[in-house]
Amino acid sequence: MQAVVERAKVRQPLRVGRSTMAQSLKDAIMAELKAYGSVTVDAIGAHTSYIASKAFILARGHAMCFGSDLIAKLSYVNIRLDHKPTEVKTAIRWLIEIEGEREAFMEAL
Repeated sequence: MQAVVERAKVRQPLRVGRSTMAQSLKDAIMAELKAYGSVTVDAIGAHTSYIASKAFILARGHAMCFGSDLIAKLSYVNIRLDHKPTEVKTAIRWLIEIEGEREAFMEAL
């Protein structure tokens, strides 16, 4: 019998820009949570961190409507910019996960 090996999908973090709308980011966060159960968000700078915070609060409120909660683990990461590959910036990386009954949350969405 031949074993079937599934490759883990490598997902890119959601990058927050200055013009990102918090509601749009919340929708993207909820879509990633529904598909994978977790999502990574990168924010470079104070304004983008503020947008990410607002989006997390909106997503958490949305999840609470279904009886679930979200948790966020924050860390610093160094990121190379697409338009300036030699330049490295420090970003705040949000790892957002479902807390509690994951299956019920996924079905409710």
